[in-house]
Amino acid sequence: MILDMIVNSKTEDHKATETQLFLDMLMMVALGGREIEEYEWKKIFTEAGFTTYKATHGTGVHSLVELYP
Repeated sequence: MILDMIVNSKTEDHKATETQLFLDMLMMVALGGREIEEYEWKKIFTEAGFTTYKATHGTGVHSLVELYP
């Protein structure tokens, strides 16, 4: 299980998108990194040998991801 932020570019919640983009900018400036979108997570999971996953998006910016072998 993974608890992390998954950027959801398809959301209609503009406040959540604004928060995600702010955190992305903060991470990029302060740590040299960025948040990644769900399709990028899917590629990582597949390359790691997992066959499927289930992402449950919460009301905040974090999501719970369940990975299956």
